Amino acid sequence: MDKDINGPALLLENDSLHKKLHSLTKENRDLRKIQILFSQVEEMGNLGHWEWDEIAGGYITCSEQYAKIFGFTVKQMLEEITTVEDVYGLVCEEDRDRFRSVYDLSLKNKRGWRMEH
Repeated sequence: MDKDINGPALLLENDSLHKKLHSLTKENRDLRKIQILFSQVEEMGNLGHWEWDEIAGGYITCSEQYAKIFGFTVKQMLEEITTVEDVYGLVCEEDRDRFRSVYDLSLKNKRGWRMEH
């Protein structure tokens, strides 16, 4: 046996890693449950959410329900809606000017924004 190996220390480290892994696994399960509930709430309310990357010019992510509202899959939304003009086309006409104003102001002020429409 190698003299540099400290058996008891390795056992303690292994036990510590096992506890951390168990904790992360539980957190992952809990997070998945929350994601499922959130998706169900979005579907019941016919709502969706998305994040846009201004620099890359495209969605970072969008919910399944958001894509479904427009007749897309999430993959299609991420691949096909690649300009702000594309997004404007998805916004109902009565909200389009307000949406554009909020968006333009966020660019000018270099800040994020939230808006319901």
